[in-house]
Formats: sequence, structure tokens, C-alpha cells
Amino acid sequence: AKKGKYLDWIEANKSSNQGFRLMRAGKYQLAVPLFQKAIQRYGYDYSYYEGLGACFHKLGNLDRAQSSMEIATQMAPRRWGPWYILGLIRAKQKEYKGALEALKKAKSMKAPARVAAGINELTASLVYKLNGSHALPCNTDSTAAATVEPTATASDSDNVHQKNASTDQPANP
Repeated sequence: AKKGKYLDWIEANKSSNQGFRLMRAGKYQLAVPLFQKAIQRYGYDYSYYEGLGACFHKLGNLDRAQSSMEIATQMAPRRWGPWYILGLIRAKQKEYKGALEALKKAKSMKAPARVAAGINELTASLVYKLNGSHALPCNTDSTAAATVEPTATASDSDNVHQKNASTDQPANP
């Protein structure tokens, strides 16, 4: 069911789209307030929390990144993107069991092949660590899509009928 007011969603998308453009340019610090503004205006779109969490992740604020991404996974439990980034965050925080669970969920939701390969590598390393063996290299920044923005709402267009890159579904609320 749609929530909130349509015009609020339209205005929030403007801020979110600017935030995703800044993310693509590597300007995470500048993107954060835009995602926060979008959430303030219309707090029902998971992609705003996903973008905010991805920015905090890139800025190294893992606690805020995790909090934002957990909200995104609650709002959109069938989207691979939030689960994937949550897995990366938890791996960096050495929460290996939680990271493994999140990454398995992302993979089960048919993450794209470019991401699935990185998930396979990271999950193998996490399983190795959880089994008490000496850790294999586990670089959460080198996986295939760690630097790819989570949703396609970052397109250069302000078109409100954009598609989500993780599902190819409309980004409408």
C-alpha cells in the first residue's frame, strides 16, 4: 500500500536523486544531508535509507551505516541491495555470523552476477573465519559492487519512474 503524500515523495526524490549523483562522484559527505532531507520529507522509501547507509559506510561511520541499512532491510526485505551492503558493514565490524546471514540473503534474492561473485568470495572467507581457521584475506571493499550505488535512483534524470538496479522494479512507493 502506498504511504504518505505523493507530492512529498516527488520532492523527496529530488533530494535523493541529487544524493545519488553525489555518491557516484564520490562526494559522500555532501550526499548525506540530501538523503536525510529525503527521509525527513518522505520516510517510506527504503532507497533513501539505503543511500544514506551506503554513504556512511564509505565514510567509515559503520554504526550509522548499519542502522540505516537495517531500516532499509526492514522496509524492503526482498531487495538484495540493502542486505548486501549490510553484509559488508557487518564483515568490517567483525560480526561474521551476521555478515554471512545478510550476504546469503542478498545472494538468494538473485543479486546480479557481478555481485554474486564477490558474495561467494566473501562468504567463503567468513565461513573460514567462523570455523576458527586462520583468516583468508577478507577485503570488503574489493568485492564486485561495493562501490556501485545500491539503487538506480541516482540517474541523471529526475524521472520519478526510475528502476531499482537491484530488482529492475519501479522505484515508486
